[in-house]
Amino acid sequence: MIRRKEIRKLAAVLCMVTGLAAVPAYAAVPETLGAVPGWNQISGKWYYLMGNGIWSTDFIEDETTCYTFAEDGSLSYARKTPNTRGGAYPVYVLDEKEQELFDEMNEEKSDLFFDVYPEAEDDYDNGDVEFYDGCATFVLDMKLCDVAGARLSSAMEKGYSKNKQEIPGEGSVSDYIKTVLPERKSAVFFEMYLWGPEESYDPYCSVENRMQEKFNRKDDKKYSLEYYRRMGIAHEKRDGKDYYMVVLER
Repeated sequence: MIRRKEIRKLAAVLCMVTGLAAVPAYAAVPETLGAVPGWNQISGKWYYLMGNGIWSTDFIEDETTCYTFAEDGSLSYARKTPNTRGGAYPVYVLDEKEQELFDEMNEEKSDLFFDVYPEAEDDYDNGDVEFYDGCATFVLDMKLCDVAGARLSSAMEKGYSKNKQEIPGEGSVSDYIKTVLPERKSAVFFEMYLWGPEESYDPYCSVENRMQEKFNRKDDKKYSLEYYRRMGIAHEKRDGKDYYMVVLER
C-alpha cells in the first residue's frame, strides 16, 4: 500500500516522467560566471544554480511545486507536487498577473476534475493508485510559454481574429506549432488572446466567457479546462492595458 510519506519519492518520478514528452536538440549548458545561487534568467530562459555551483539538469521541488530541467539546464516544465489535491501552485518564473490567472485556472481545473472523479483521493488512500490528482492541475510548459509569448507579440502588433482564433498572416496556434514544434503537431490546442484595462480587467472572467461561448455553440469537451493537460502563458503591459496569451494543449 502506498502511504503519504512516499509523496516526495513519487513526486520525483512524476517530475521526470512529465519531461519525457519530447527530445529536443540541447544547447550547451551556460557558464555560471556572474550567476547567483537559485533562479537566473539567461537569454530568455530560466536556470537554477544549485548550492554546489552547478546548474540543475534534472529536477528540484519544494512543498508545492516540482520543476523539471532540460539537459542544457533550462527549465522545461513546472507542475504541482502530486497527491496534494491539485489546484493553484506558485511558479517562480511567472509574473504577478500571470500567476493570478494561472492560479484561477488551476483551481477551476481541480474543481472540474474532482467533480468527475470524487473518489480519486480515496483510491490513493486505499493503495489503488500512485497519483490521484495527476490531471487536477495544468503542467506549465515552457515551450508553450515561448509560443504564447511569440503569439502575444504578433497579436498586439497585427491584431487577432477572435472568431477564427487566428493572427492575420500567421494563422492559428496549430499552424504555428507545426512550424516551431512539429513533434507536437498531432496534439489538440486552444488559444485565448485576452486584454483589458490594467486597473480593472479580470482575465479569468474572459477565460470563462470565451470557453463557455465556444461550448454553447459546439457542445464539445475541447472547450472545457478539464480537457487540457498543459499550459503556456504570456503577459505584457502597454498603454495602461494588460494583454495575455494563453495556450492550452492536450
